[in-house]
Amino acid sequence: AQVDLTANQLTLATAKQTLTYKLADLMN
Repeated sequence: AQVDLTANQLTLATAKQTLTYKLADLMN
């Protein structure tokens, strides 16, 4: 369960980062 939780957090962090980059791209 611990490993799954860590992987899930990584996936969420990556998705957040991708959204941030996309938003920044739209702003420029």
